[in-house]
Amino acid sequence: MESYIHAVRRIVITGPESSGKTTLCRLLAMHFGVPWVVEQARGYLDAIGRPYVEADLLIIARSQIGAEEAVLQMPRPYCCAIRT
Repeated sequence: MESYIHAVRRIVITGPESSGKTTLCRLLAMHFGVPWVVEQARGYLDAIGRPYVEADLLIIARSQIGAEEAVLQMPRPYCCAIRT
């Protein structure tokens, strides 16, 4: 399974807040018939209820990678992810 996860093609959408990343990712996922991963930063930042600090960035990154790898356990050739 490890080799499959590293061989899969990922489409990563980046950009500023409210620039249409979620919409674009959803449409790409529908077009290719693949799952997509929701941006993890927004939920985390809403949950902490304070301005983020540098240490939060590592937590967000680990959460994003974990969410992507969970989706990659599905037998599909592509995965679409949003990262800010």
